[in-house]
Amino acid sequence: MIRGEMEMFYNAKGMAFFMGAYFCALLYSGANLAFFGRGEWKIVVLALWLLSGLSLPLGIFQKRYSPQLRRVGGVALAFVLHLSAAFLFLNAWTLLASRTTLDAPSPRAAAISLNAMLLWIAYGVARAQRIVARAIHVDLLSPAPRPPVVLLAVADIHAGGVVEERYLKRLQKRVAQCRPDVLLLLGDITDGDVSRAVGAGLGEVLASFSAPLGKYAVLGNHDIYAGEKASLRLLRDAGFETLQDEARVVDDAFVLVGRNDPRGRHFGLPRAPLRSILDGLDGPATKLPVVVADHTPQNLEEAESVGVALQLSGHTHGGQVFPFNLMMRWIYGLSSGSQRRGNTTVCVSSGAGLWTMPLRTVTDSEIVLCTLSFKPRNPRSKACDRRVSPNPGGSCPQNW
Repeated sequence: MIRGEMEMFYNAKGMAFFMGAYFCALLYSGANLAFFGRGEWKIVVLALWLLSGLSLPLGIFQKRYSPQLRRVGGVALAFVLHLSAAFLFLNAWTLLASRTTLDAPSPRAAAISLNAMLLWIAYGVARAQRIVARAIHVDLLSPAPRPPVVLLAVADIHAGGVVEERYLKRLQKRVAQCRPDVLLLLGDITDGDVSRAVGAGLGEVLASFSAPLGKYAVLGNHDIYAGEKASLRLLRDAGFETLQDEARVVDDAFVLVGRNDPRGRHFGLPRAPLRSILDGLDGPATKLPVVVADHTPQNLEEAESVGVALQLSGHTHGGQVFPFNLMMRWIYGLSSGSQRRGNTTVCVSSGAGLWTMPLRTVTDSEIVLCTLSFKPRNPRSKACDRRVSPNPGGSCPQNW
């Protein structure tokens, strides 16, 4: 598990950058607490602030008490991020006041700003507990018309971290409500430790999911950190077929391709080119539309170049909180939601679970309900004309 956390940012330099930025924010917010704080309890508050802030790095590197420390550390990370933002606002205000006729922030203004940020965090905690069903409708060109297929995509459960049994039970009810034809897990079902995920009841919840046309999965980076064999065993025991750079024909309706995550190369799990996977198809399968399940929405041009109809991804969590949403958009081009790229529809889920922090302020916890409609292909046209629209699919209510 510790090795997985060290690989979270690809290498030691990435981890050092994250920890360096975190400690700078921790010390910055602590210094501002000391400056704006009043009363005899200021020293106690500062001590508790620094101790809670240290729980995140200790939870990553210290194995024995890691779960408890990481829960505290996740809350601390949320506070550090948001209070640092509040203090940046107050410091900018103070600097501007020193150079203009504007009044400097009063203690009352500082208190209002900090309390507003605390309310924003509380809102994020409440918002994270609601699981939304985001519905999209995608038209696929097919050799012949056929009834629609309802595919439910569930990404980034992260069971065993801040996602525990009670949350998994809500997810279980939410999935059962949707009654999909096909169920697809988009990776990161665990938070990097299979035993903790199983202890939270993930195995039973996954086994309870039902889909008459099949249950499929791909591994995410955290599943690889947890151990490829252990993650595959968990999914197999729950009735899922895990696709590792493999293709399957689903009900003679479409080809489903599951891809290895790019981070797998650090663990002896290489990633094959998408073109080579599709070249392995033969017979009628070569005429069917292609749906790709790829945990990380990386190198989206590859799917577009080979004529993929729909790619479903996760990994980003939509950023969960500011400013991570902007970072995800900058890195991947799409933080969450649906996007047209040529003739390919890309859908990135913000995820059903939570990473480290028990809150969401800029995205919802969601599952994605895709209604796939099959339109006959014009034999004279070689171009695809697939569309995505926000029309709800299936009978699944929008909110839980």
